[in-house]
Amino acid sequence: MRYQTPWFDIQLTGLKRDAGWTCDYTCSPESETVCVAGFRFHRDRPERLPAFQLEFQLPWRDMQIQWHPRKNGNDCHHFFPYWQDGGKTPYSITHNQLLYVFADEAGINRFALACSECRRSVLASCGVGETTIECKLYFQTTASDPEREFAFEIRFDRRALQYDTIVNELSRWQSRNDPAAPVPESAGLPVYSTWYQFQKGVSQAKLEEELPFAAAAGLKTVILDDGWQCAGDGGGDDISNTGEWLPDPEKFPDLAGFVTRCGRYGMNCLLWIGLPFVGRKRPAVYRKFAGKYLVETDTFGILDPRFPEVRRHLIGVCQRLMRDYGLAGLKVDFIDQMHLFGRKDPMEETGLGERDSHSLEAAIDHLLDELYTELRAIREDVLIEFRQFYCGPAARRCCNILRAQDCPGDQFQNRMRTIDLRLISTQTAIHSDMMIWNSQEKPVVILRQLLNTLFSVPQISVRLADLPEESRLALAAYLKFTREYREILQRGRLHARHPEQCYPLVSCTLGDETLIAVYAENQFIEFPLCCRKLVLVNASCRDGILLRSGFPATTVRIFELSGRMLREETYPCGVLDIPVPSTSYAILEPVSSSGLS
Repeated sequence: MRYQTPWFDIQLTGLKRDAGWTCDYTCSPESETVCVAGFRFHRDRPERLPAFQLEFQLPWRDMQIQWHPRKNGNDCHHFFPYWQDGGKTPYSITHNQLLYVFADEAGINRFALACSECRRSVLASCGVGETTIECKLYFQTTASDPEREFAFEIRFDRRALQYDTIVNELSRWQSRNDPAAPVPESAGLPVYSTWYQFQKGVSQAKLEEELPFAAAAGLKTVILDDGWQCAGDGGGDDISNTGEWLPDPEKFPDLAGFVTRCGRYGMNCLLWIGLPFVGRKRPAVYRKFAGKYLVETDTFGILDPRFPEVRRHLIGVCQRLMRDYGLAGLKVDFIDQMHLFGRKDPMEETGLGERDSHSLEAAIDHLLDELYTELRAIREDVLIEFRQFYCGPAARRCCNILRAQDCPGDQFQNRMRTIDLRLISTQTAIHSDMMIWNSQEKPVVILRQLLNTLFSVPQISVRLADLPEESRLALAAYLKFTREYREILQRGRLHARHPEQCYPLVSCTLGDETLIAVYAENQFIEFPLCCRKLVLVNASCRDGILLRSGFPATTVRIFELSGRMLREETYPCGVLDIPVPSTSYAILEPVSSSGLS
């Protein structure tokens, strides 16, 4: 079957004619450059939703950038052939959101699409063929519950606007029926994380030494990561000790007391939980859920939330942790491991049994929704951190912090991943992946790493007690700067140029104030005429920033991040070379006509 849009035909294949399903198609043009294609499948009696594919292609012309939100090793802003990774990139409630933008070298959109289906699994292939952009969407690739109707829409956008504007608007369109969770003020405050510097060697005694230094630096939340629940200091991939979720008595003899001491230093405390895992080193818990796993290995199992008993258990564990230890919230990890992409569904062999749903995605949606509701009933301003990958509209309803996917030591990926999340998540607090550095590192190098996450909430993961004083002062200076400009950094309208170059120029605007961070040398900046105050941050490794100003005169004050002023000058209009040192910033303000001599 073929369906028309203003620019190409969409072919529906794979739908069995004798399955009893009928497809109604609508195409609603909103303008000459935007249309919404609607698909409604229905039948007389409830039945499992049908598997099918949608295919379409369009000319590959003046498109050099491909933007989509998935991040897993490969750079998601460069072109890849449509058959990359087998040609089937997964999207679902646990895996991002289906959104693509194809733009030219200037970042101007040429073609974009977004699918309204953000819960059920969809496999997508969307990339370059030989002379065309080839798109294939595979629906109903996992089991569903019997229904009589299923509908979704695809929005096509060919407006010649900057790609980031298109990304933002398409993401809002996808989220229109899934309002993001409210974000407490504390979700936007800087974090001390135990993971990279301690991993599973974390202990209460070691953290007691860190608390005064963390508080002095201006960190406001402690995330106690993996290792609190097990002995030893095994690697991060060892999850055989998960599932019981009780503190190791030797490492954390008084976890509630530790949380209380965090509070005395003015810091919240969150606890890590690898939600779906049960390790075989916890045999009592493991045996209790025999036959209720999606996957089992030699060392652990992944629980199947289609069992009501599993959902009750997971929610009960999280409630107990919050209540017993006085936590401000939880770092809920590995939700993206509850999936069937490339895995055999155990239900195919055992049937529904004690499960109350055929659909894994529906069960996860139910689990996350109830988890958020129950935790918020304990503490209204509860902090719930999810991680990149499970960050689409359905997931953002149930968390208020999204953290960039792990990229230890890679400041450029940290910048890209936090900006990617900012572009699709306009309300949820976006956090960097944890930052770590050598204790003897130069302060200027530390500051550049920190500045690469300027437009997110920083998570710091170094042993602060071991840092020399100059490094502690550098961290405190950075946190002071982000505290002063938090409103514009976190709530301003974000624009990020050249995603294919790792976002070398990023800006945020709030009212008539703009803050711009420069991450590469020889970037050229225009002073916006509507802007009455411009903050220029030099996050590159070179001194100096190039700027063109159309104002008759501009006052320029240059500061270190600590706030110490280095110099003040007045510049005429034209092309200016502002001598901002690396890791410093300048404040530019037009001189009013009455102030001119």
